Order: sequence, then C-alpha cells, then structure tokens
Amino acid sequence: LADLQSVKNFANKFIKEVGELHMLLNNAGVMSSNQVIKTKDNLEIQFQVNHLAPFLLTSLLLDTIK
Repeated sequence: LADLQSVKNFANKFIKEVGELHMLLNNAGVMSSNQVIKTKDNLEIQFQVNHLAPFLLTSLLLDTIK
C-alpha cells in the first residue's frame, strides 16, 4: 500500500484472474512517530497507506463487486 503502482498492479491482476469480488475489507494501518516518511509516490506514508491506497483499491475493484 506504500506503492500506488503496486496497488494498481494487484487490482489489474485480480480482475484478470478472479474477476468477481463478493466482499472487500480495507484493514491496513501505519502509525509513524514524529518523523515524516515519504513513499516512492512522494506522499506521507501514513496518509497514503491508511487512506489513499485503500480508496484507490476500492475504486479500481468497484466494478467487480457490483
């Protein structure tokens, strides 16, 4: 989840190989202390892993769950 391209790759592979999704639970979290850690997408890691990546994954898989 700390690499948005990895999230996209997973979603594409899931759609091609499985194609149908019955339930999606987004349960991931990072808690960083006082230091700011950036991802390779140049975003703060806690924000990306806890919010952006699960939103992206859900958006990409939404058609498979409808």
